[in-house]
Amino acid sequence: MREGEARDLIYARSALVVAAASSHVQAVDGVWVDLNDSQGLLDFAKQSRQLGFSGMSLIHPSQIDPINTVFSPIAEEIDYCQKVLQAFEEANARGDGSIAFGGQLIDRPIVERARRTLEMAKSLGKLNA
Repeated sequence: MREGEARDLIYARSALVVAAASSHVQAVDGVWVDLNDSQGLLDFAKQSRQLGFSGMSLIHPSQIDPINTVFSPIAEEIDYCQKVLQAFEEANARGDGSIAFGGQLIDRPIVERARRTLEMAKSLGKLNA
């Protein structure tokens, strides 16, 4: 029986995310079955997103808004992704393949994640064309 945030399944869930990413498909996590535990749902959804899942399955309409909130990019994330893309494009124009940005190494996988985030934001109407 699964308990809480399924910490006992983190390895298997992580392996699923890696396999999906290497196949260029979305990884959708399982359901949160306790309809009376809204904080548990939020915690599980946050953990799912941190592991790299692109969304979650659900079993009740009351779970739609919390799950969408967790998996949707927020304004700060959108702004950061835009700055990453701009800095990387400027670096590419100089012939650099990676850059230091905000104290972190930014290379192609980070840039691709930023692009996907901005595409999602655009599809949700949170970003102008």
